[in-house]
Parts: sequence; structure tokens; C-alpha cells
Amino acid sequence: MKLISLGLAIFQFAMGELYASPTIRVLIGSNLKQVSVSGLDLVKKASGKEKVYPGQKSFTFNCAPLKKHKSLKNPLLLTKITSRTGLVSLENSKYRGSIQLVAPKSPKGCDVVNELSLETYIGSVLAKEMNPNWPIEALKAQAVAARSYAFFKIRKKRRSRPVTSNYYDLENSEKHQVNGDFFDVTFNASKAQRMTKGEVLSFKNQKLVPVFFHSKCGGKTRTPDQVWSNKVEGYESVECKFCHNNGVKDWKKVLPKKKLYSAVDRALKYHRGLRLDSGVAKFKVAPGTQDDTHIRVYDNDRLLSLKKSRVRSTLGRRYTLSNTFSVTDDASSFTVQGRGFGHGVGLCQFGALEMAKRGYTYRQILKHYFPSLELKKIY
Repeated sequence: MKLISLGLAIFQFAMGELYASPTIRVLIGSNLKQVSVSGLDLVKKASGKEKVYPGQKSFTFNCAPLKKHKSLKNPLLLTKITSRTGLVSLENSKYRGSIQLVAPKSPKGCDVVNELSLETYIGSVLAKEMNPNWPIEALKAQAVAARSYAFFKIRKKRRSRPVTSNYYDLENSEKHQVNGDFFDVTFNASKAQRMTKGEVLSFKNQKLVPVFFHSKCGGKTRTPDQVWSNKVEGYESVECKFCHNNGVKDWKKVLPKKKLYSAVDRALKYHRGLRLDSGVAKFKVAPGTQDDTHIRVYDNDRLLSLKKSRVRSTLGRRYTLSNTFSVTDDASSFTVQGRGFGHGVGLCQFGALEMAKRGYTYRQILKHYFPSLELKKIY
């Protein structure tokens, strides 16, 4: 075991070329104080020098000294480790491709990036974002959606950001997409990835768009501007008669009035620069339906409107499982009733499951949820 202290006698991160079948750089760890990497026949590149370590080898990188550098001009690549076997172990997980340790601009530790082929990545996304035991056509639809989103992020990040600030394409988190390691990938996940290799959804003239997916729409999908305020070309709100056949149809939560008051107050402050001043006792919610995109509240003499997605982000998923909900003002509490799970934009996974069960192909599933987008094979 070799302990390495990471200082700043290092070289700057450089962006790779985007090829027809690209690689993707996934942020899998942030501000880690210590990182342990191991594997067979490792190749370590640092400060422009490359060294091969035959046999089994382990490294532990001490990233704590980086915190004394309050800010860096640009992120810096500290080291890049690959294995001639194709697998590198990070802590208790194994990854294909390379493991890269990066010092971010405001380092409190090391960021860890896994660079691997896009197709290998898609198999690992399927292993985490959809049940691998679901019908293959549902998995294929999910593969196309995940690949489309990832490819969009690759192109956008590498074209719009300066090379010096650009060291990963997306995060391994619900913010972007969740992916697993080598051992998470199942036979069906790998099969769905291979059967759709290189296929993405695009808008007119092959324009790339971010393709979103969620667990369950609850009967009707939403468009990006209804949830996040950013309009995305090619999206339509579509009826979904399929997802209610799987999972829980409706949900209901009861929460203290102070909880909702605080959540609305924080959302208003962050998104509109306003604050509530009525106090919890006089705080009222106007009647509305689950399909409304906004929630309206009375604050003294003001009637304020706020996107439900904004309230959901501050209230938390414990009380709002989706953006399709209504609020009933009770005597001492609020009752939140809704349907669906997740943001509701794009591919409805439970809907795709039911469609696949009924014999729909992945092409038909994608056309249902993205009627204005076209399926293209880009490599």
C-alpha cells in the first residue's frame, strides 16, 4: 500500500475529442479526503509521466492537503489510473475505463471522475434506473432515453464550457442519472444497451435535446417548462393510460401547517425574492386541482402563485412524491393528495412497463411519450 500526498505539482486537465462513439466522464465522488484505488496491472499517469505496475497494486491518495488552497484558477487533473485488464477498483466498487482524481476550483478534497465508453455507461445506468427484470422493450426504451440525455450533456458540456473548467460531463446522482459499477450490470441491461447501440432521440434536423424520464406520471406527463421553467423544443404533455396499472395509484400525506408555510416561504425567497409575512395562523392555500402546475396561497392581502415543483424542492419528497398534487386546508394541518412519482417529464417508466407487457415495441413506447422526437442512429 502506497500513500500519496497530492500537492499542486501537476498538469492541467485537457478535454478529449468527441468521437462518433464517445467516452463519457462521470463524477462519482466529490471533495473526498482520501481515495483508495486498486487493481491488476495498473497504469498511473501523473505530471505527464506514465508508470506501469505489474500484478496487484493498491494506492491510497491523501487529498486533505488540498483544502489549504482556498481557490484554484482552474480544476487540475492530479492523476489518472487505468488497468490493462479494463477494471479499476475504487474502494469497494469496480469500474471500467479510467479513474481520475481532480482538484476542483475550490478544493476541500479530491473529485473522482470515471471516464468510460458511452455504451458501457448506458448498461450501468439501466442497472440502477430501471428494474432489470422488466420486459426487454421497456429496458430498450430506457436505454435510448438515458443515452439521449447523456449524449446531449456530452455535446453541451464540451462545446459550451472552456477546456480549463470542464472535467466531467454529468454526475452519478439523481440530479442527472444514477449509474452502477461493473457488478451492477445485469444480462438484460447489457442486452437492451447492445440492441439500441448508438440510438438517440432528436428534434427537427437531428437537433439534440435533453431526454428526461421519471418513475410514474400518474396519467399525464408534464413539459420541462411546466416543472423547471426552461422550455425544451420537442416536448409535449401526453396522456398516459398505462402507468396506473402498476404500483400505487394515489398517495396522501398530512403535514403540520408550519411545515408548508416554511417551505413556501423558502421557495418564494429563492425564486421570486419575496417573503411571507402573514404568519402560520393566517396562512391559507387557495383551492386547486392536482393537474394545476402552480399552487396559490393567501398571504394577508396578497394572492401568490408558485410552481408546485418549487414547493416540492423545499418541502421534500417525503411529503410530495410528485408534482401532481393538491393541498387541502384543514383546521390544524394540510392534507397533500397526489398521484405519480417523480417530476413527470418525458418517459414514464411504469407506463413503459405496461406498454411493453401489452406488446408495444420500444419504438412505439418512445413515440408515445415523445411524439415530436425522432429516433436516430448516430454511430
